[in-house]
Amino acid sequence: MQEFTFLSPSSLTEACWMLSSGSGRPVAGCTDVLPQIRQGKISVKRLVDLSRLKELDFIQSRDGQISIGVLVTYEALRLDPLLQMAAPSLVQAAASVGCRQTRNRGTLGGNLGNASPAGDSLPPLLAHNAVLVLSGPSGDRRLPLPEFLLGPGKTALLPGEIIRQVDLESLPNGARSVFLKLGNRQGMAVSIASAAVWLRLDQVGVVQEARIALGAVAPTAIRCPEAEMFLLEKQLDLSSATEAGILAAQACAPIDDVRGSAAYRRHAVQTLVKRGILTMVGKNV
Repeated sequence: MQEFTFLSPSSLTEACWMLSSGSGRPVAGCTDVLPQIRQGKISVKRLVDLSRLKELDFIQSRDGQISIGVLVTYEALRLDPLLQMAAPSLVQAAASVGCRQTRNRGTLGGNLGNASPAGDSLPPLLAHNAVLVLSGPSGDRRLPLPEFLLGPGKTALLPGEIIRQVDLESLPNGARSVFLKLGNRQGMAVSIASAAVWLRLDQVGVVQEARIALGAVAPTAIRCPEAEMFLLEKQLDLSSATEAGILAAQACAPIDDVRGSAAYRRHAVQTLVKRGILTMVGKNV
């Protein structure tokens, strides 16, 4: 395995300084980075360990917005009672990650920084209109998640910048969200396709707002604006859910790989979106 320097800053300012040369990479749980280093997929000169920075480990709610520090683990996301009510799709995504050991080590920041198209947290965060707070030598800046994700393994982070927290919208009255994932097995598997569906209904069950996000079927996690627009003012049933699934499948750009063909992924998207919609309104799939 390649050699690298391992640094452990005692403050966020010190961590940004350690990363300012552009030759380092921030880490915490190392559940993604170390396997990639061992496999020769990435090359780094230094790893900057953020795990001592306890100010990055929090879940807070204020004025309809949830803020999550990047050191929050998948297991903490899964168990948090606030998120179970305000962002259930994110809780479901966290529960789908690996095994308990991985969930206790892996962090939300790692999933974001890795920028894998199959990152499980990304579709729920997109569906909840997540905005990232990035800290760097010049201070903080806010960046919507779609602008942060540039491609497989590529982000908009500048040298010296660190993801400090993620801000997302809490579910308003009449809204609900769900996350569904298809893998080769239930646990310890990279997604073949995933979908987060966010719906706000009026008192008679008519859609007032819809958000659909997909993972593992494009260079980055994506939203599906055509499918979202189609659902507006619709009463949800098998027909409307099926059509939304078809439109979502048309929005993606999957590839063929060892986990599944492009055609299979499109079919999976269609099924996951339809199933997510019908599940949320209590209808049989």
